[in-house]
Amino acid sequence: MSSPNYSSRTFLIVEDDPVSAMYLKDLLDKTGAKVIQVGTASDAIYATHENKDIDLILMDIQLPDMSSWQATRIIKKVKKDLPVIIQSAYAFDSYITKSKEAGCDCFLAKPIDPELLYANINGFLSKE
Repeated sequence: MSSPNYSSRTFLIVEDDPVSAMYLKDLLDKTGAKVIQVGTASDAIYATHENKDIDLILMDIQLPDMSSWQATRIIKKVKKDLPVIIQSAYAFDSYITKSKEAGCDCFLAKPIDPELLYANINGFLSKE
């Protein structure tokens, strides 16, 4: 599988688990994308407001300071068109529904399949 070229793109990874964060960063580094990485929802909100060039957010569902759903609602109030992909090892129907209700654009179950991740990212980037 070849990686897409995202060299002109900036992605925000919001992940408190170091192994998961490293895995996602590795997948995105292969694409040439600029990657910003934070470990809390509060830092994600701050990073989103401070970095106008973020094209997409990859956010873990369970974060230490507030839920990804709360963070997404706050981010979407200011940047309603910024795609947010929620990821979780807990792919319960209720989590998927809550994610959609919070404004998340996509829900991916962990472990993340690289091809599925890239396909979803391509879908969001092609809408611009």
